[in-house]
Amino acid sequence: MTKENLIERWQEIPQHGMGIRTIRIDGICIPELYIGKNDAGNKCLVLYDANTQSKLRNSNMENISFEYDDVNGAFVLLLKNDYFNSLFDDLVLSIYNALKPIEEREHSTQMFLTAMSKWFEIFRRGRNEIMSEEKIRGLIAELIVLDDLMEDANPQNINEIVESWKGPDKKRHDFEMESEHIEVKSKKSDALKVKISSEFQLQEPEGMGLKLIVVSIDQNPEGDVSIPYLFESIRNRITQNLGDLTDFYDKLVQMNLNPVDLSPYQGYLYSVSEVVKFDVLLHEGFPRIVPPMLGEGISGVSYSLNIGEIDEFLISRDEY
Repeated sequence: MTKENLIERWQEIPQHGMGIRTIRIDGICIPELYIGKNDAGNKCLVLYDANTQSKLRNSNMENISFEYDDVNGAFVLLLKNDYFNSLFDDLVLSIYNALKPIEEREHSTQMFLTAMSKWFEIFRRGRNEIMSEEKIRGLIAELIVLDDLMEDANPQNINEIVESWKGPDKKRHDFEMESEHIEVKSKKSDALKVKISSEFQLQEPEGMGLKLIVVSIDQNPEGDVSIPYLFESIRNRITQNLGDLTDFYDKLVQMNLNPVDLSPYQGYLYSVSEVVKFDVLLHEGFPRIVPPMLGEGISGVSYSLNIGEIDEFLISRDEY
């Protein structure tokens, strides 16, 4: 089901009736998942025949409410603020894709509640303070890499690609995949060096490869790259490949971003001039500082890496 399909389904809900008027989301989803509207026209998502042993505490927030309907044996999620209509559609599609093939009632209920706990925080999130320009630049670099990974990925692996993005989780490397890790750095186009902020950033993961990707990016009032632009590109890739938006949105929330309102970042426009990829483990001799090199009691090391001195480890150079 696409977002366009869902929009059509909303329009098929009966206009008149008492209480919440619902229709089954489609004939493919195995659990009894319904969409509906109440007397005020507010959208809702309903899971009937839910496992009552897995109740989630009722919640009534400013923008959304959640409760268990004892009479009908159903979980009811109600949108209270039309401003969030598009985000609510994303929520519905995310839950639909997660629940669609599940046959066991207990499993489908647990999946439903797990997704709810993440989406609550997304709907609760208000406008936050704007990041520093340096952090914006770093985030854009990571989003560019995420977008590129998705472009080259098998559609069935879209969720795994999103999950591999560890920058928001403050893990050792920005991306951690099954066979390799990736560290992403940003710099201005005229800069020769990037900052390595710890002795762990270029330490190889055991039994896996390690790539370093350097994105050259400059703030430009006529640029075409921004956080909102990359957000839409990644969001579209996830939905077009029937992926789950929950993890992506949750990671943005971890970075103090509101997926509903990225307008504060509309004016922060950038131009990307180059994306360069290096294989840190191509052969011995990559210039780096890693824990085995440090004496006892030494930690918290940071240093600068001259990109012009590591061409022998170059994999690719894409100019824009």
